[in-house]
Amino acid sequence: MLALYRKYRPKTLSDIFGQETVVEILKNAARLNRLAHAYLFYGPKGSGKTTTARIIAKIANCEKRQQDEEFKKLGEPCNQCRSCLEIDKGLAVDVIEIDAASNRGIDEIRNLKESIRVSPANSYYKVYIIDEAHQLTREAFNALLKTLEEPPAHAILILVTTEIEKMPATIVSRTQRFQFRKLSLNKIIEKLKNIAAAEKIKINDGALELIAAAGGGSLRDAESLLDQVVSLTTQTNAEINQAQTNADDARTNAENNKSQTNADSPTKIFEKNLGGQAWTNPEKIPRSSVIRAEDVERILGQ
Repeated sequence: MLALYRKYRPKTLSDIFGQETVVEILKNAARLNRLAHAYLFYGPKGSGKTTTARIIAKIANCEKRQQDEEFKKLGEPCNQCRSCLEIDKGLAVDVIEIDAASNRGIDEIRNLKESIRVSPANSYYKVYIIDEAHQLTREAFNALLKTLEEPPAHAILILVTTEIEKMPATIVSRTQRFQFRKLSLNKIIEKLKNIAAAEKIKINDGALELIAAAGGGSLRDAESLLDQVVSLTTQTNAEINQAQTNADDARTNAENNKSQTNADSPTKIFEKNLGGQAWTNPEKIPRSSVIRAEDVERILGQ
């Protein structure tokens, strides 16, 4: 089963949450077929930077956009053609993601400069997404300068960073810059409510507020925390529901068979199925079907 943050990862620019200005500008560029060859996306973690970079890669290479002028005016990828599907699955050979945290040296950038000259294998554009770009070495940045100044016509470079202050001014000035802002508490709560409704998760407002606040402005972190809370409470509810089922079966058998001398009572069956915890009244076994603030606090307190 996919994690919630992956399952509900935006697939179009319109799906990007809480970054309205960025979305409007990029959609207009896509409508006018004026995507830039070098971008810099910066802002806090979990705000949608890398996801937006992948959507740009889909827009640039979407086969339906190339064939349908009316569809192109929407400024979005179709998410149905071979190219869009391959990018979504991480299988597109012409979309290269580089983690600068572990590939930060001049050798990696030299390899990029060599490969970027080669035409795309089966796409319209080669798209390079350099994540955590601020971690590149000075030598690597210097080697990247020439490529940013004169990129091949078939290439798009997207630099992604959480720390723009560490990016050299010479690099920043050669890109189109987009600031991704930390999401407000209300925006994160709104998104979590949408996910909960889609997943049929029962959760009260207090729990949602705790999860959103713990995310610290990062939608991805909040979605991951929601996933943890759901996993915890689902396990607990399953145990309780199984105990209830076993007790109901025992009660039915007892009514059908008047000789209960050697049979476990429903209360004892509750004890066995709830780790020895006795319930004096099987009819009132607790059912924690709604995720509460206390459930979230259990996760946060670990």
